[in-house]
Amino acid sequence: MRTYTLACIMLAALLSSTPLSSFAEDVIVTITGIKNNSGNMRVHIFTDAENFKEKKAYKKINFSKQEVKNGTLTLRLTLPAGEYGISLLDDENKNNKMDYNLIHMPKEGFGFSDYYHSGLSMPDYNDFHFSLKKDDTKRVTVKLRYM
Repeated sequence: MRTYTLACIMLAALLSSTPLSSFAEDVIVTITGIKNNSGNMRVHIFTDAENFKEKKAYKKINFSKQEVKNGTLTLRLTLPAGEYGISLLDDENKNNKMDYNLIHMPKEGFGFSDYYHSGLSMPDYNDFHFSLKKDDTKRVTVKLRYM
């Protein structure tokens, strides 16, 4: 029992002395082509093609658009090293979902990491995924598209 307690104390000391930043990397996302400052920018982070296909994001984050200048907003995300794909929604009415018109065309802007989507169907995850390496800062650009 004493050995188990000592091992727990040593593990706790090791974890508390390890800076959290060694487990997290930065992704700088520059979003261009934003039409206005109303609503939120909704960020969905995916870790593989299957989760993207099933719309099961690893993380969903809302950012205010109040800092938009000349149609551009820069965000900083902190993620562990790995593979990711980022999709964005310009959620102008803050309802946390894409709104569509009568013929099922998006009414709000959308975009993907380092990929400008010009088609009418969803892109493939392989079109916009990227690798985030340990001790690295990754920069991606998302150009929004409004239909």
